Amino acid sequence: MAKAALGVLDTQIGKLAIAAPSDGVVLARAVEPGSYAAPGSPLLEVGDIGDLTITEQVFEQMAQI
Repeated sequence: MAKAALGVLDTQIGKLAIAAPSDGVVLARAVEPGSYAAPGSPLLEVGDIGDLTITEQVFEQMAQI
């Protein structure tokens, strides 16, 4: 009986888990933890910051410092 109940709980927990399709860092959260979300609605925005490039313009006077 206990093994059957444990199997049911494992199945339910597996249905509640959220997995990202790829590795990354959470950039924005659309839903707060503990709140309800509709099926198919976006929950998080995940991005890869491993190859991040920053471009900046610098005045010539500042570049000589």
